[in-house]
Amino acid sequence: MSRLIATLFVIVFSMTEAQAKDWGQIHGWRIFESDDGSFCAMTMDYEGKGSTTLTFAKQLDDSILLMAENYGWSAKKDSLYDVSLAFDTATYDVKSLGIGDNYEKRGFGMSLNPESGKKIAAELAKSSGIRIYLGDTLVDNLSLQGSASAISRVNTCLANFRRLAAAKAEEKAKWDHIPDDPFAKATPAMPLPVSKARPASIRWGSIYSSDYPSYALNARIGGKVTVRFTVNQFAQPIKCKIVESSGNIRLDDDTCLIAAKRLSFDSALDDKGKAIEGTVEKTITWKPPAPEPPATPPLQIERQ
Repeated sequence: MSRLIATLFVIVFSMTEAQAKDWGQIHGWRIFESDDGSFCAMTMDYEGKGSTTLTFAKQLDDSILLMAENYGWSAKKDSLYDVSLAFDTATYDVKSLGIGDNYEKRGFGMSLNPESGKKIAAELAKSSGIRIYLGDTLVDNLSLQGSASAISRVNTCLANFRRLAAAKAEEKAKWDHIPDDPFAKATPAMPLPVSKARPASIRWGSIYSSDYPSYALNARIGGKVTVRFTVNQFAQPIKCKIVESSGNIRLDDDTCLIAAKRLSFDSALDDKGKAIEGTVEKTITWKPPAPEPPATPPLQIERQ
């Protein structure tokens, strides 16, 4: 059990802190890879109570991490839960670890070895939906539409990682006869002091067209919104200020919430490299699509 907790902690930390590269979307599933080349993943945000997020991550050794998070859940971080996953033709009982804190979604995650992960991945790919139970209580009922195509893209992502790793190892072997650090035993000169200060920044993340608030899209409300996030020493956004307004207060406020959800931040550093509070700005332009032309009216014919 301790190995499960340790493995899950490492992967959850990587998914929340590591820089990632998007592989686009498939049927609503967002595909992305970790910057360190350790996993590829797919995630889906669902409508409903608390906006559940389901994430499937696959590591280079084919082990699997499955996570479900929700703003309304009160799962306790690092607590163990007995969770059941019911697919179209099979049900699996698994030990899960509570994840999340008060400032974000909370839920559970499970780490599966390659053999168990292969079975779960197969069920995800072929099932129309997944029902999640905590004991006898239904936690959520989620659609898996498009999951087969999304998992295929995840596997393509991992295959690319493996090719790059093999090529890197082959290239590295060419230089094995040269010591890694020929200066290890040399007496270095006193280095000049170097400031490690840097401002807060946006690490990664994007605002998608699907994020356009429906009320604003339907009413053709748009505009440019510039927001300024205050980011604490833990790289968490704790304040959002409207620097430039779209002219619609509701759209301004929703822009703050959407950007905070979609973006990942790096905290500022002082001269000694210690993380401190800082600010970073982001401009989002909401532009509704051009209206469709009206239908052609019937031609009226007049006679003298």
